[in-house]
Amino acid sequence: MQIVTRTQGEAVELCLLGRLDASWAEFVGNAIDEVIRGGKHHVLLHLADVDYISSAGIRVVVKYFRQLQSIRGSLGVTSPSAAAAQTLRMAGLAKLLASAPAKAQGAAALVPTVQPGRVSLQVLARSEEHTSELQSQFRIS
Repeated sequence: MQIVTRTQGEAVELCLLGRLDASWAEFVGNAIDEVIRGGKHHVLLHLADVDYISSAGIRVVVKYFRQLQSIRGSLGVTSPSAAAAQTLRMAGLAKLLASAPAKAQGAAALVPTVQPGRVSLQVLARSEEHTSELQSQFRIS
């Protein structure tokens, strides 16, 4: 597994090359950890050159997705390979991770926050002064 790190605005893009399996999941997790400790809370995983994602790989992605969300950050996936996209779809994560953080893209995006009985969609614009939040209550029977 190779990881190339690029800064895009306020986000950091980690370009992964290889297999995101049990052997490399911890390595990828350490790379994301290093970005977070460096003060960046918007992370993109560029998966164009990832030909396989195991359950351990999914676990590390979900772990850091939740961790970043808890500190008002974000984790998104960009340019997934066909195999990576299929794995993310099968795991139910494709739509959640497909939207790259707005700060990296320079455009508006919706960032969902799900809590029991409540979904918040934060509309992120290019600058912090244009940030707003839309909340909706729902009940599951």
